[in-house]
Parts: sequence; C-alpha cells; structure tokens
Amino acid sequence: MGYRELVHLPSVYGAALVGVAASLVIIVIYPPAGRQATFSGLLLEQFWLPEVVAAILVGWFFYRRIPSRLALLAWVPPALFLAWNVLDWHRTSLQYDSTWDTFFGRNCGGSECLYELFLTMPFYAGIGYSVGALICKIVDRPPAGGR
Repeated sequence: MGYRELVHLPSVYGAALVGVAASLVIIVIYPPAGRQATFSGLLLEQFWLPEVVAAILVGWFFYRRIPSRLALLAWVPPALFLAWNVLDWHRTSLQYDSTWDTFFGRNCGGSECLYELFLTMPFYAGIGYSVGALICKIVDRPPAGGR
C-alpha cells in the first residue's frame, strides 16, 4: 500500500463537508427541508441523504483514480469513532438520556445534536464512500495501469 492510497481516509470527511454544503443550499432554496417534521427534512437531517450521495460520488471518483482496498474500508475509522462515543455515552449518561436519540434519533436536543453531525453523519458518509468505490470497482473498471 502506497501513501497515495491513504487519500481515501480523509476523503470521507471531505465528501461529508460537500454534502453539508449541499444540504445548506437545499435548505436555502426550499426552507421546509430544514424542518424534521417534513419528509424532505427527514431525508436531509435524519438520513443525511446529500452527505451520503456526495460520499458515493467522491468514493467513485477517488477509487477510479487511485484504486485501493482501503477505499472499501473507508467506513471503518468513522465507525470506530462512533462506536467509541456511543459506548462512552451509554456508560456515562443519566438514566433519562437516550443514547439512540443522541446519535441516531430525531429527539436529540441542543448540543447533543452535534453528536449526530460530527459522528453519525461521517459514519453514514463513510459507508457511502465505500459503496461508491465498490460500484466503481464492479461497474466502471479502473483505467489500465491503475494499480
């Protein structure tokens, strides 16, 4: 494995930022998308659809240029960060705190929603990135001499 292949790990977070920018543009153009009570808001804020789509496209783009098994495992670091924090939150939280709502649900409140932004969304983006790389591997063969 060469140092060029390491580009796949930080690219997940770059793709997530592109998705966040897309979400902000969507919300400016269509304000109801910024409310979780709407279907569009559910797709944007609960399922992180723009971030996942951006990650799929970025994963495909980088895998096409720098094919590596590391791209297929790009979801692992965000998964480890998320798992560590979920376990820590569950271990140290009060009885009335919901670990699910803090990291995955719609009922997070205040600063707890930042856990979804900084931990859950990159995990979803990591899965999207790896899916994009896998699609490229299966459908769109890398250029000759790529490995």
